[in-house]
Amino acid sequence: MEQQVHNRLRDDAAQGGQPLRCRYRRIELHELELFNQLNREVFKHTAFTLPLHVIRRRNNELFSADPMMFGIVEASKDGHYTPVGMSHIIPLNDLGASLYVRNGGLKDSEISARYAAKQGEWSDSLVLFSMGILKSSRDLLKDRHLLLPAVFADHLVDLISEMCSLHPDRSHVRVYAQTEKPNGGIGRLLARLGFEETSIIGGDGYPLWELRLALPERSRTQGVRPTLSAVVGAWREMLPYRWVRGR
Repeated sequence: MEQQVHNRLRDDAAQGGQPLRCRYRRIELHELELFNQLNREVFKHTAFTLPLHVIRRRNNELFSADPMMFGIVEASKDGHYTPVGMSHIIPLNDLGASLYVRNGGLKDSEISARYAAKQGEWSDSLVLFSMGILKSSRDLLKDRHLLLPAVFADHLVDLISEMCSLHPDRSHVRVYAQTEKPNGGIGRLLARLGFEETSIIGGDGYPLWELRLALPERSRTQGVRPTLSAVVGAWREMLPYRWVRGR
């Protein structure tokens, strides 16, 4: 799959003579298997690699709980879009948060729908579970060093906006993440976005990073998107990127 994507993008970039632009969007049910394949390819050479059947079982369960957890990244050339990456943010329910945010907590491979908030439910603790771009495609993409922060910002605002529209009385959320390489690309991404490393060592053996977002009352009663846009304003100002809700 990855080599086919790379060949297609290389040919498109060569024809256009410039790097390819990208977009992020939610996925639909019929695209879940595509997401699963991207998930496997992005993480196949990392500490978080899993067999496809394990990824498929977990993601299919989680999609049933809340499809908004899932998004794909596509590269564009003359209106033709090719999938090059994925984003997966999981809102945990109270049980999931109590078991994940603690020393020796849940491993990524143990996450299931049992620990996830269902669509329409509130979550105080969201996990930047998995996100990445196919390695073979990165050099062909425009502003590739800004792409993942853009995907994260848009996906996070999407999820929290939906939750706050149904729960305007809530005042804050926390976002958690972990990485095997704190000085690598994901570690730099977390630091750039305001995450702080905690003293908690998760079930996979890596420190948890935490980002706290306050939701002022005015925004909670009038709609969260303006305030969240202000919160992530520092990110968005430097991100030449547009968010697409879906087909």
